[in-house]
Amino acid sequence: MFDMKQRLLGVLAAAIAFVSLVLPWWVLKMSIAQQTIDVVFYPWGVSGNLSDILGSAAELWWAYLTMALVIVGGVLELIGVLVIEKGRKTLLSASGLLSLLSLVVFTTGLTSTLSRKFPGVTIFYFGPYFLWHISAYLSLGFWLELIASILSFVASSRYH
Repeated sequence: MFDMKQRLLGVLAAAIAFVSLVLPWWVLKMSIAQQTIDVVFYPWGVSGNLSDILGSAAELWWAYLTMALVIVGGVLELIGVLVIEKGRKTLLSASGLLSLLSLVVFTTGLTSTLSRKFPGVTIFYFGPYFLWHISAYLSLGFWLELIASILSFVASSRYH
């Protein structure tokens, strides 16, 4: 049996996943004297003053894969809670797994890119980097996708 609360949970998970795509997933702030440079990373690309330094579209293939995983996971979630009765639990579980996989792909790809472009800077970094002061951290979009993944698993585990 699949009740209204579970449907709502699934729709909420999909909505949160889609919203996560328009919010930053990782932020890098570099400052020296009175100058500040911001780089903001989304699953669909990079914006900011140093966005070219992080790489070309071909080098950032993992970001586009992250975006695809989030979109497919969200669509599976919606299909599972709104359309299909048979195989619903499988679709909801697959959605949760794709959400988790998107987080793994993003953090692995970002870590690899940082090790090549900014040796010594990690996903979470606060402190000096040569003459610069850097703060780098995972941002709201990343954490929302994690919440969407958890909600997908909760919706699938409550289905009997």
